[in-house]
Amino acid sequence: MSKAIVVGVILLSVALDRVSKFIVITHMTLGQSYPPGDHFISFFYTRNEGVAFSMFDDMSWRWILVGVQSVLVIVLVVMLCVLLKRRSSVLPLVTLSLMLGGGIGNLIDRIAYGSVIDFVSVGSFPVFNVADSCLTVGCAIMIAYLLFFQKHDDNKTE
Repeated sequence: MSKAIVVGVILLSVALDRVSKFIVITHMTLGQSYPPGDHFISFFYTRNEGVAFSMFDDMSWRWILVGVQSVLVIVLVVMLCVLLKRRSSVLPLVTLSLMLGGGIGNLIDRIAYGSVIDFVSVGSFPVFNVADSCLTVGCAIMIAYLLFFQKHDDNKTE
């Protein structure tokens, strides 16, 4: 059952990311905002050649970033395999699956386009996408799990 959940979360997060980015690139032009004008929440089609907050935003870093991101995806796969083997609780599996799905979604962009497609604009926060959301939510839930629930789960298995 846990394997099905892991695969389902990964596939769902990658699919939502790919579909949303496909809609953006087929219905918007680079730099276009919808709705037009200054709104707190909008869609704004942009490309991020760097990492978080456009750091290293230079095409000369492209393949280095692909390599680093690929290694991180592999690390998440290994962590998931270890947790599946240990029959870990579902929460850490879901969080790692969300992070893996987000990492795969952005890695696909980086390989295919040389940059990551971003399109969600909220206030003055940097523009992001579904994959970024999966990574962020996965990390936030994992931190909460490690801080508040891991000891409880460890005590149940002893």
